[in-house]
Amino acid sequence: MNKSGDAVAAYLNQHPLENHDVTLVHDDLELALGQQRYVAGGSARGHNGVRSIHTRLNDQNIGRLRLGIGRPEGEMPVDKYVLSKFTSEEQQVANTVMQQAGLQLTRIAQRPSPLT
Repeated sequence: MNKSGDAVAAYLNQHPLENHDVTLVHDDLELALGQQRYVAGGSARGHNGVRSIHTRLNDQNIGRLRLGIGRPEGEMPVDKYVLSKFTSEEQQVANTVMQQAGLQLTRIAQRPSPLT
């Protein structure tokens, strides 16, 4: 995931899309589990996958749908936390968020291009 930019750049090289047509969907430690937020661009804020995409596309103005996972409790390292499995309760919340995210992506896709 930390080298996501390679895959995104390869995809965009083979498909007739512009950077503004891309919406990244990614986990976000700064939002609580169950929260989501769309941002039209901006800093990767420490997310290595997003940073990789920004670097490979040479563009930070890419839409992002941030899906909250919250921060680890106690002393758990962040890398272990983001790779750990959800509890059954967390999985129920995640399933609901994924359904909501799908609806949000549909709305985003239906917006007019900024170049039209």
